[in-house]
Amino acid sequence: MEIRIRKYKDTDIPLFYEAVKESLAELSVWFPWAHEHYSRQDTEKWIKEMIPNIWKEQKGCEFIILNPEEDQVLGGCALEQLDLKNKVANIAYWVRTSATGFGIATQASFFLLEYGFEEVGLEQIRIIPSAENPASKKVAQKLPYEHMYLVPNGFQIRDQISDAEVYSVIKESYRKTRS
Repeated sequence: MEIRIRKYKDTDIPLFYEAVKESLAELSVWFPWAHEHYSRQDTEKWIKEMIPNIWKEQKGCEFIILNPEEDQVLGGCALEQLDLKNKVANIAYWVRTSATGFGIATQASFFLLEYGFEEVGLEQIRIIPSAENPASKKVAQKLPYEHMYLVPNGFQIRDQISDAEVYSVIKESYRKTRS
């Protein structure tokens, strides 16, 4: 499936909200913001206030994932915990339920690697799935990672704690895989 990734716009609010509502049961397992009382106001605050602040304060790079042929939000992706001093960030993404299984998260992750290394100037990008999240582990294993290590009790959502698998992609190694 082809995708398009870009920065968020205020006009994305209704379609983003629709995608989250469709996927709430699956998202709520992994994302604290995806809760049973998630509202359109939550979406408006995210797109109009929080995302602009994340970019302005250089805490991350947030993007929306779209179906280029239809007016449909497929999910979101980001470089989070952006540390410009140490030139490192973490990949995050989510894909709406009806669009899972088409390689969207993998495509988004490769976009984030390219953007992080070439546009932001990062030297290392990590993806850190829960050891109990086989779909995210599968995406991470498709990336050209240098190292993988386990962090016991390193992943927490609400009161659930699990081990985390840390996959590290280094700029120099990534560039070798792209040439």
